[in-house]
Amino acid sequence: MRFGNGKLFRRDPVTANVTRLKSPEPIARPSSHRDAPWRSTYIAKSPDGSLTAEIEHAREHSMGNPTIGTLQVHGVCEIPRCSPAFMWSQDSRYLVIPKWHRKFGLLLSQRIVILDFASNEILTSKFTRWLFIPKMFQHGRLELTVSSSAGITWMSKSPLVLRLPDDLRLFRSSPVPVQGDG
Repeated sequence: MRFGNGKLFRRDPVTANVTRLKSPEPIARPSSHRDAPWRSTYIAKSPDGSLTAEIEHAREHSMGNPTIGTLQVHGVCEIPRCSPAFMWSQDSRYLVIPKWHRKFGLLLSQRIVILDFASNEILTSKFTRWLFIPKMFQHGRLELTVSSSAGITWMSKSPLVLRLPDDLRLFRSSPVPVQGDG
């Protein structure tokens, strides 16, 4: 339950005592990859267990729309305006993140950001869509569900498939900033 200050509380149904929660409780329902853009929090360890990526407090970017938050790769970097629909590659080399940006200065759309931990680069797609949802990332094949040009709630029938590293030519490169650097 939320009170006016936005903090989360729990009311005991027997005693009616109210206690403040430290963090949002996970939703206790099964979810599909299509629910991912609406998560309020998400943590994913790399398959090799060496890194952890997390969005702790995501919020709707506008009423009823997908959520947006700051992605933290613990001990590595922080990236603002990310979707909690990120996904690790099977070999832990890449982390794929849908990242929100302003289109025409007004509308929010997404680019795909790929953190390449082998080359210490951030790769940002030159192309945009209203919504990207990573579905599968195995053996260098990244499959994304993509919104149609009609808008965020209409999904394209065919997925966008990228083959890495070959399709990285469709991305711009920049170095990964060290966490703590402005």
